[in-house]
Amino acid sequence: MTYELKMDILGFEGTKKVELEKIDDTFSKIRALDGDKPFEITLVNPFSLCDYSFTIPTADEKLLDLDEKRGDKVEVYCVVVVQNPIENSIVNLMAPFVFNPANASCLQVTTLPVAEYPQFSKVQPLKEFLSTEILQTLSK
Repeated sequence: MTYELKMDILGFEGTKKVELEKIDDTFSKIRALDGDKPFEITLVNPFSLCDYSFTIPTADEKLLDLDEKRGDKVEVYCVVVVQNPIENSIVNLMAPFVFNPANASCLQVTTLPVAEYPQFSKVQPLKEFLSTEILQTLSK
């Protein structure tokens, strides 16, 4: 599905449209559809990794035009920096991407206060979250 970025992604300021492609229930990727720096970023559903929750900052809610009365439900993904071997890949839980399928808008939350979310304050290896069976599947 194609989404409109409501805020620039650091380093990719010219990009305004991205495509979200689901790989499976855990992994997805986004790809730039415009801008002068093409990119593809691997994402992971953080809820499939750990007990994950955060409050979307009010300013970001407004940019995404979230409406509880409309029943808007967001999708949340975190960036994975893929390494070789795959189990050494790292996950950034502090700056999630939030997608609003109701109006095809998205942004990367970059203002989560570390003091409120100390459990997310560092990047973590994927191997800390996934079972050996899943890691073996990913390695193929």
